[in-house]
Amino acid sequence: MRCAAPWRQLPRNMHYRPEIDGLRAVAVIPVLLFHAGFGFISGGFAGVDVFFVISGFLITSLIHQEIRGGAFRAVAFYERRARRLAPAFLFVCVASIPFALMWMLPKELNEFGKSLYAANLLAANFFFWDQTNYFTPDTDLMPLLHTWSLAVEEQFYIVFPLLLLSLRRLSEATGLKVIVAVTVLSFGATQLVARIDPAANFYLLPSRFWELGAALQFYQLFANAAEYGCTAERGRPGAPLRGICDLAEKVASVSGSASDVPPAHMRTHSGPVE
Repeated sequence: MRCAAPWRQLPRNMHYRPEIDGLRAVAVIPVLLFHAGFGFISGGFAGVDVFFVISGFLITSLIHQEIRGGAFRAVAFYERRARRLAPAFLFVCVASIPFALMWMLPKELNEFGKSLYAANLLAANFFFWDQTNYFTPDTDLMPLLHTWSLAVEEQFYIVFPLLLLSLRRLSEATGLKVIVAVTVLSFGATQLVARIDPAANFYLLPSRFWELGAALQFYQLFANAAEYGCTAERGRPGAPLRGICDLAEKVASVSGSASDVPPAHMRTHSGPVE
């Protein structure tokens, strides 16, 4: 049987996949162990890359399906994101304040206040990128450092739906080419900026876009293969999980010399990354 174009057809319903969602939590474990000082997890920060890929697989595929079906509503999408993330995020912010007041010196408290402000504006990655220099304080005094990755994700989910919406009037083939081109450009930027400004490469969206965007292309290919019998693994419940694991593994290995290498202050101290 001949396969349909990947961009053209999607499954009617995308069901919640608890095993893939759970894999996001598993991806964070090596990050936590790495920053807890366990020497056998020297590359644990690569878990951030894996997390981005899996998150991108879940969310971008949902956005794409809703847009192609004419059911996407930006307000509803961001409302769902807020209901999912805001409670835990705000709890961490509020819980950090009394400890900052008790333990931090005035200068440190001022920096914490700036990070709190930036985190709530979904700009924590810009703030911590700006803080990366020779005099960067110990990351133990940056309780909101981990919010940089949340900021990258949310910035992506502001830009990406707009990109997909703008492609609705283009042909199927052209739309897919645009997505692939943007992903390839982002990957190329990762390799280049890593040599010019490693901190920017680590913290900013342009060099992380390809990790989140590549997952949509995988989803399109898998969805069509499963729908039209273009793969020998059709109907096997573990097929998508194996596929996304393979993709995440390849991303982590390819980006090993680029965007997943944290700035020096994050490698030498115990501040969280994700």
